[in-house]
Amino acid sequence: MRSPALTYASLVLTAFFWGSAFNVGAHVIAGMTPISAGLERFVLASIVLLALLAFTRRLDWRLARAHLPALAAVGVLGVAGFNLAMFFGLRSTTPVNAALLMATTPLWTMLISGVLEGERIDRWRAAGLASGLFGVMLVVSGGHLSQLAHLHLARGDAIVMGGALCWALATVISRRYLGKLDAQQTTTGSIVLGTGVLLLLALWREQPVAAMAHAATSVHWGIVYLALCSSVLGYLFWFAATRKLGAARTSSFFNLVPVFTLLVALMGGQVPQVGQVAGVIAVIGGVVLASRGGRAVVVQKPVAGLAVGQRCGA
Repeated sequence: MRSPALTYASLVLTAFFWGSAFNVGAHVIAGMTPISAGLERFVLASIVLLALLAFTRRLDWRLARAHLPALAAVGVLGVAGFNLAMFFGLRSTTPVNAALLMATTPLWTMLISGVLEGERIDRWRAAGLASGLFGVMLVVSGGHLSQLAHLHLARGDAIVMGGALCWALATVISRRYLGKLDAQQTTTGSIVLGTGVLLLLALWREQPVAAMAHAATSVHWGIVYLALCSSVLGYLFWFAATRKLGAARTSSFFNLVPVFTLLVALMGGQVPQVGQVAGVIAVIGGVVLASRGGRAVVVQKPVAGLAVGQRCGA
């Protein structure tokens, strides 16, 4: 069994993969249409994940079929929905709006967990999430919080908010309904099913073969990075941590994503402002506070005619 320290380390690494995905994704989308880029990304991820399952001989078709509705829901929401919302949302909203709205994901996860699972949020995790959200606001505003008062929910904002809700729902569903599947089977099943949705959308709305053929080599290398790191490793780490730590505590690490986006930009020569550095400190402090929270207690509730007992995060 993995130690808590390794679980937290994997979540930090996942946040880096997803944070840097914004930087890499900007280059990818500049050279390929969004749905086709997403399709290529998740086709590669599906091939790798299916090969890993075959190599480890951990594929249980009967168990997977029994959980097909939940796997499909996670695939539609967490794979197709989340990624398309980000790509299309960023076409018609500002990065400030998008980053701030994505930072609400842990709050939506807490709310959904409370409604569906009765998961209680203690004062440490509540303080951690508040600190993390405050830090994200500092990061995206450059230390000028007054800018946040001028935000308005444009079409792109609504799309990005939809992506945040999609990921929050996928996180809770994976913990509540896919507990008998390990992280590898959950990740593989959801990504394969989500890829099927992207394929249908790409054939309907775009010309994916032509888009891939005309894209530059650097665009394809960017997609390889997104597929292997952000999709394969990131999703494996995330779903494994969700089972070990609970949906609410795991989601607090989502606040690190815009921090790593900023750090990658810094490596590209962009110097951060004082307020942004303060935001980084607040976000990291929020993750530490949330990680100190007690074990997640879930109130017994009937689900689909079955009584679900207490579940505890590590």
